[in-house]
Amino acid sequence: MIDFIIIGCQKCGTTVLKHNLKKMNGLFIPDKEIHFFNSNYKKGIDWYESHFNNNKNYINGEKTPNYITDKIYIERIYKHYPNIKLIILFRNPILRALSHWNHFNQIYGSQSKKWGWSLDNSLMKSLQNNPSILTNGNYFEQLQNVYKYFSKDQIHIIINEDLRNNMDKVFTNLCIFLGIKNNLSNLTNSHERKYQHDIYIKEIKYLIHYYHERIENFYKLIGYRIDDWDKFIFTFNTNNEHIDQLISNQQLNNQQLNNQQLKMRSVNYKKLSNITCIITCVNYSDFLKITLPKNKEIINDILVLTSHTDFKTINFCKNQNVNYIATDIFYQKTPKTIWKKLIDIICCYRCVCKSPIKFKCLKNSRKTFQKSKAINKGIKSSNSNNWILLLDADIIIPNKFNKVDIHNLDKDTLYGVPRIVYKTQNDWINKNNAYFDFWKFMGFFQLFNITSKNFHNKYYGYNEEYNYANEGDYYFSKKWSKKELLDFYVIHLGETGENWQGRVTDFWE
Repeated sequence: MIDFIIIGCQKCGTTVLKHNLKKMNGLFIPDKEIHFFNSNYKKGIDWYESHFNNNKNYINGEKTPNYITDKIYIERIYKHYPNIKLIILFRNPILRALSHWNHFNQIYGSQSKKWGWSLDNSLMKSLQNNPSILTNGNYFEQLQNVYKYFSKDQIHIIINEDLRNNMDKVFTNLCIFLGIKNNLSNLTNSHERKYQHDIYIKEIKYLIHYYHERIENFYKLIGYRIDDWDKFIFTFNTNNEHIDQLISNQQLNNQQLNNQQLKMRSVNYKKLSNITCIITCVNYSDFLKITLPKNKEIINDILVLTSHTDFKTINFCKNQNVNYIATDIFYQKTPKTIWKKLIDIICCYRCVCKSPIKFKCLKNSRKTFQKSKAINKGIKSSNSNNWILLLDADIIIPNKFNKVDIHNLDKDTLYGVPRIVYKTQNDWINKNNAYFDFWKFMGFFQLFNITSKNFHNKYYGYNEEYNYANEGDYYFSKKWSKKELLDFYVIHLGETGENWQGRVTDFWE
C-alpha cells in the first residue's frame, strides 16, 4: 500500500524534503524517482508496488515531481489510489525557472542557446527544446487539476521559502498530515547547484511579467498570499544595491553582477526637461491632495483637467498654485458614426446573449466620460511643444523620474511604467498588501512626444469619437509602438478598474 506521493513541483525543494524524510524511522521512500504514472505506466501496478517496503508498520511514499505537470498523471494516481495523500511544494516561480534553466544548462552545457533568447522563444513560439522552464511554474493550472480529483484534506502544500526559513515547523506540520511522529533532529537544509551563466536583470523582469497574472490566480486558489514572493516582485525595481541583496537572500548563490549587467539595469540620468504633465481629475480631489504635492516635487509644469462642477478639485488647484482647466466637455457625448453604431450593436447582442442581467447592469453603469476631448483640449492649451506625460489623479511618480534622460527616448514610442497598487491608505503607509501590475495600454501613465507623426496619425491625439475613457486610452495606444520604462514604477492609490466609468470612487476607508 502506498501512503503518500510527492507530486511536485520540480526545482522547489522536493529533493531536500525526500532526503530528510528518508531519515525518519518507520518511513520508506525509494532512492530514485520511479516515474510510474508518467513514463513507466505500461509496466503495471505490480511493478510499481514492488519498489516499496511490504512491512505493514511502515509508511510508504515516493517522489516524482513531474506528476503534477500533466492532468493524465493525476488521473492515473486517482484511479489506483483515490485515498492517497499528496504533498506539493511550490517555490517563487521566477526563482524556480532560474533554477530549472541552470539545471538545463548544466545538463546540455554549450549546446544550449543563450538563456534570454531561448527562454523567450520557448514561451512565444513553443519551439525550444525545453519550454517546461516556464510552464512548470504555472502553478494555478497544475493545482486546479489536482483539486478536480482529490479533496483538499488529502493535499499538503509546502512553500519552499518556508522550508528554507523554518524547516522544523514545516516538518512538524508534515508529520501531522502524514499521521506519524516527528523523530527528526538533524535536518538538511540545502541542495543547490552553482550557476553556470550570468543572471541578467532584464531576464528576471521578463519572468515577473510572464508570471504576474498566474501568481495572482494561484493566490486566489490557495486562499492566501505569500509574502516572500510579493516582496521579491515589489522591490525588484528599486536601487541596484537592494537588488543585489535581494538576489543574495533568494538563494541565487550570491551571483556576482559585473559592470556590464549594472549598465543593463539603469541609464546615465540627466535632469528632466521639456515635459508637461497633464492630470485628469474629476471627483478624485481626495486622492489628488495626496498625489499632487508629491508629483510637484518631480515636475514643475503640471496642468489639471477637471469638471466645471468639481469645486473641490478647482479649489485645491488654486491652493496649490497649479494650472487647471475646468470644463463641461467630459460629459458631452459624441454622436456615433454608422460603423461604430454597428460595432456597438454587435457587442450588445453578444452581451445580451451571454448574460442579459450583466448587460443591463453594464448599460446602466456606463456613463459618458469624454476623457479624449478633455486631453486634446489640455494638450492644445498647454505650453508644451515636445513631451507630454498623461497621469491619473491617483498616481504618484517616484523621484527617479526626474532623472530620466528624455533626449535618449524615441519620440515615436509611447512609454509606460509598471505600477504598485495599494488598496488602502494604511497599506500604503506600512507598505503592506500591495500587488505589482505591468503597464499595457492603460492611461494611468502615458509618456509621448507630440511632434511624432504617430500623434497626428489619422487624427490629432486622442480619437474624440469614443465616449468612454478606456476606449480612448486603448485606441490612442494603437497609434504607437509601446515600451515600458522598467527602471522604476509608479504608486497607484486605490483599487484598479474604478476610474472613469461614471462612478465616483470612495476615498480610502
